[in-house]
Amino acid sequence: HKTGSDMRYRRHLSLVVTGFLVVLPLLFFAGTVSGRDAALRGLAGVLIDVDIDDIFTSEGLSKRQIISDIELILQQAGVKVLSDKQWGKTEGHPRLFVQIAGNKVQENWPFFTFAINIQLHQDVYISRSGQTELIQASTWFNMQSGYGYVGDIRLQIKEIVGTFAADYLAANQM
Repeated sequence: HKTGSDMRYRRHLSLVVTGFLVVLPLLFFAGTVSGRDAALRGLAGVLIDVDIDDIFTSEGLSKRQIISDIELILQQAGVKVLSDKQWGKTEGHPRLFVQIAGNKVQENWPFFTFAINIQLHQDVYISRSGQTELIQASTWFNMQSGYGYVGDIRLQIKEIVGTFAADYLAANQM
């Protein structure tokens, strides 16, 4: 016969193990493609697009916070942040896409397993068999996963955007 605390312990352990099983493959495949190449050279700016799981917004992490954090880092690096109208008129339609996904480790505890995926999407040309086709593709990306509180997620996003800004600066040095 199992007690209530034994059942809660087993449930908690099960959630933690499940969380790590979800995150472990992401850690294995997590990585960065350096943007110190033509993909960032001459970039006129970026539109910021954030997709965040509701589980985080219910714990106080907002799209507005994330966008503000990103805007500040980009502006300090000299990367123009585009409005929707400006983006529509900008060659290549560069969009910095930020996706935050994850789960709570335990229902009444604001501690999460999470994955952050940041990609620069731009118009690129693919040529095959003599034909050229324009598509939107990821030309820079960085994906990180981990566990922590909402503040830890914001810090991780800032670090990744800082890497993007450093790559942009390196690609655009005169």
